[in-house]
Amino acid sequence: MPSMGLMTTLSLVESGLALMLWVVAFSTRGWSVWSAGPIDVSIGLFTYDAAGTVGDNPTSENPFLTTIALETNGGVLMFAAVGLLAMSVFKKNKLSSVVFMCAAFLSGIFIFAAIGYYKVNSSATINNQKVTGLSIGYSWYLAMISGVLIWSAPGALFAAMRRGEISFGGY
Repeated sequence: MPSMGLMTTLSLVESGLALMLWVVAFSTRGWSVWSAGPIDVSIGLFTYDAAGTVGDNPTSENPFLTTIALETNGGVLMFAAVGLLAMSVFKKNKLSSVVFMCAAFLSGIFIFAAIGYYKVNSSATINNQKVTGLSIGYSWYLAMISGVLIWSAPGALFAAMRRGEISFGGY
């Protein structure tokens, strides 16, 4: 079996992250995780509020941590999604792939931070205080998008398996 490449290793790490998020979600919310999405999971994970809800209701008692969780999760998801594209475009230049993926990760954080900045006048309130950053009401739509993006990392793994870079049990 050929040695596992750098991009395949990174994809494996991203797949592990995706699996971890879903395990945490299922253990804290049960079957409702399928409608919640990883955005909601990140809120519960980073704010220790697993009983929160997605929609027009606040999900955390700490608006700052909620915003950070959304921004960070957005960056990670974009990192995973672009990883599949990078593996296809830069097949022979691994360094370019890494640079491309890191740029996607950073741009994801800044893009989500910009969204949070322009949504600062959210109508959602927590403890009589306006939510700073991304409106909780928009997290449902982001959850649907991130639910698709987060599976790009496992997709990159399958692509690597087809190219013979990695195999599990002879498959």
